[in-house]
Amino acid sequence: MNMDRRGIFSGALLMMIGTFISRLLGLLRESIMAFLFGASPQYDAFLIAFLVPNLLRQLLAEGALSSSFVPVFNEYLLKDGKDEAWKLLNMLLNLILLLFGFIIPLGYSLLPYLVKILAPGFSRDTYELCISLSKITLPFILFISLAALTMGVLNSFGNFFVPGVASGFFNISIIIFALLFYKSFGIYAVALGTTIGGAFQWLFQLFWLRNLGWRYKIVLDLNHKGVREIGAMMVPLTFSLAINQIQNLVDKIIASLLSPGGISVINYAFRLYQLPLGVFAVSFSTVALPLLSKDVLRDGSKGLEETLSSALRLALFVVIPASIFILIYSPALVSLLFYRGAFSEWAFENTYRALMFYSLGLAFSALTHISLRAFYALKDTKTPALIGFWVVILNAVLNLIFGKLFGPPGLALATSFASAVNLFLLWRTLRLRGIYFGLHKFLSSLALPSLIFLSISLFSFNFLSNIWVSMLLSLLSFIPYVIISRILGIEEANIFIERIFLPFRRS
Repeated sequence: MNMDRRGIFSGALLMMIGTFISRLLGLLRESIMAFLFGASPQYDAFLIAFLVPNLLRQLLAEGALSSSFVPVFNEYLLKDGKDEAWKLLNMLLNLILLLFGFIIPLGYSLLPYLVKILAPGFSRDTYELCISLSKITLPFILFISLAALTMGVLNSFGNFFVPGVASGFFNISIIIFALLFYKSFGIYAVALGTTIGGAFQWLFQLFWLRNLGWRYKIVLDLNHKGVREIGAMMVPLTFSLAINQIQNLVDKIIASLLSPGGISVINYAFRLYQLPLGVFAVSFSTVALPLLSKDVLRDGSKGLEETLSSALRLALFVVIPASIFILIYSPALVSLLFYRGAFSEWAFENTYRALMFYSLGLAFSALTHISLRAFYALKDTKTPALIGFWVVILNAVLNLIFGKLFGPPGLALATSFASAVNLFLLWRTLRLRGIYFGLHKFLSSLALPSLIFLSISLFSFNFLSNIWVSMLLSLLSFIPYVIISRILGIEEANIFIERIFLPFRRS
């Protein structure tokens, strides 16, 4: 098990570094958006315009396609060799080109109806602006789909850093276009930067893919066993992810009805929440998927227990202090990153409250990301879909209740509650199948280190007047958190020290 944990952490560390760089650029991007547009109808229009291609990205590209492709690609790579694996990849690439050659024109014709459904609270001017922006952002889905497929291949070959950092090109493109062309084109500059950024994200990964020996070929066989297997997995998985996206859509729809700028408030808070979620949870889950699929190929369902347990423990070890930090410092983080320019006091107050509510569900969301990969490795995409269906209904009900009680921040609280229920149902299903990963003892052992981290953070927040010094001391309290964890015999602390601190000592 120790080797499993070290292998997962080593791979995840590389992806965490790349993802962290990208997420920092993403926060810089959002900070610039907050300065230029604040929580305005114009930025609401862009967010809905980007929601359409981003929805398809999460639903088809980085979601169903990538999660279905990796286990099958690994199987061909291990059993049939590189040539057959490259053939499968080329068939999928060509299929994507054909598929989106149909989806994008269809999307253009449906834009007026989609915007009306997604943002019923928009004024006429905001509605028309959103349609114009959507015409620019829609082709983004093609480039990001190709990038997602390329990412899956690189992950299968153990390259996690390049896909992690690749999305940084997407953020850099938006930042450059916003700063250079804002005065001339306004919000349209952001839309153009989005689509061009997606193209750069794919092209950057393509260079590394060629170094592995891949060469593009025009080949397509819809009756190919691998293509049919991926397609069979994608149908229920797409439904499962569609359910999750409906949850996000419901958030946006209700936010548009609560108040002007409500969508922007949720977006700013969600972007901050996504930093630890993307750096830790997505990194561990991305690394775990190819490992879990290989475990299943070797030993069946029991083979993935150790890898799943290792990934869950490592994620918890870093996510718990991250949740505490965000919960305490939500006002400071929002103020430092966004509270300037067009960003109003109303936007500040609602954004930091939403972030506090999101932080309550961070651990649940992180563990859900990883647990889902166990189902995908088992090629079971139907169960998460069924569970997700009921969770979305719960989330919609909670949205109405908490939205009325707390305004836009209430939607974040509903998301956290729904995440907890989703995780419980996934774990319950795994246990019924005889898959155990025993986290009770691990969580008990983390109680003391977490309490110390919480105490130092609260002291820093309440008694240090300089917010920078206060936040720094809170972050540094992660060191005693790790040391005490090691004294208590928590293996994850040893792995963390070996992979983070000892390389610097040897150098």
